[in-house]
Amino acid sequence: MTTFEYLAVAYSLLFSVTALRLVGGLPYVFRRDSMYGVHATVVVALIFGTVFNFWTFLGYRDTEWTFIKFLGLLATPATLYFMASMLVPDHPELVESWKKHYYHRRVQYFSGHIVWMVIAIINTTFILDLPLTHPMRGVQVTLLVVGLCALSSEREIVHKAMVGCVFILIIIFVLFDRLIWMTY
Repeated sequence: MTTFEYLAVAYSLLFSVTALRLVGGLPYVFRRDSMYGVHATVVVALIFGTVFNFWTFLGYRDTEWTFIKFLGLLATPATLYFMASMLVPDHPELVESWKKHYYHRRVQYFSGHIVWMVIAIINTTFILDLPLTHPMRGVQVTLLVVGLCALSSEREIVHKAMVGCVFILIIIFVLFDRLIWMTY
């Protein structure tokens, strides 16, 4: 077993609990009497973000590992789990209004979102040596700006625009996966 394979176990476990929390909450999030479209879309986008981050872990396979690099890398799924727990509480069946829940947890969630993007920028810079001119930097900066806008505003139109922007980025990821990650 290589060091990468060994470390991938811990990484995978954190992603698994994040995905389980989000997917387990879907029946409640999409419950007709309490659903809020922005919240539901953010939950689906975070599921995609979790899967995408797990997929990109393969890019770290040739890394010369240190404990600090490993901690830096574990910060990603740990942050994603924090974000998931803000979107889907321990007892989602008790949520009467996902709209109220979303705006109640907005600051914590988007603070986590911003931390996630900062970690992504740090990890891809210092662990992967990703150049500042790489196409992925545009995605990272866009997601950072989206998080800052959503954090700083309670206006529903801002959150709807944020959701639209995130889904455009998801389409770009799906269509141009090879182009975005061609340096790995």
